[in-house]
Amino acid sequence: MIRLELSKPGGFFGAGALYNTVITVHALVMIFFMVMPAMVGGFGNWMLPLILAAPDMSLPRLNAMSFWLLPVALFFVLGSCLVDGGSGTS
Repeated sequence: MIRLELSKPGGFFGAGALYNTVITVHALVMIFFMVMPAMVGGFGNWMLPLILAAPDMSLPRLNAMSFWLLPVALFFVLGSCLVDGGSGTS
């Protein structure tokens, strides 16, 4: 039987801090690791050079550094769930 969290507080996730941690990390991952890379990467790396008729992107090493630091940042965000009660909760 599946119980919904909002129908009975403390039913599925147990403590309220765990529920807040899950919701906070979900929002952080969706915004900063899905939406922002798609918007900045998609428009900045693909569309803007097409609009400017540039043969290649400017600062390709900086672009590569930001690409390879994204998984490291995701690791730290997900790892913060395990430290001192979770990320973004008090």
